[in-house]
Amino acid sequence: MTDQEAIGENYRDAVLTEQQWSGRRFTACDFTDADLRGLQTSNCSFVECDFTRADLGDSRHRASGFQGCTFDRTVLAGSEWRDCSLAGSAFTECRMRPITLHETDLTLVSL
Repeated sequence: MTDQEAIGENYRDAVLTEQQWSGRRFTACDFTDADLRGLQTSNCSFVECDFTRADLGDSRHRASGFQGCTFDRTVLAGSEWRDCSLAGSAFTECRMRPITLHETDLTLVSL
């Protein structure tokens, strides 16, 4: 595992506002209740991560993948997704308006 790769890490209640992440990989990580407001990702990968009650408001994602992730009561208002994949992810009771999706793969997404 490198600084760019996290497996099974616990980011519960973490305050990571306005961060810029590039080329990072997260697998089975827990972001429950994390403050990720204004987060910017580029070429990042999130596989089976949990974003329950996380705040991703006003975040920007470019060429990043969120495969099989859980978004339960997650704040996504004001977020922008460009050239991303949300394949197989589940969105339950999320605050999404407004949200911008450009060239984003929604294959097998549950809304």
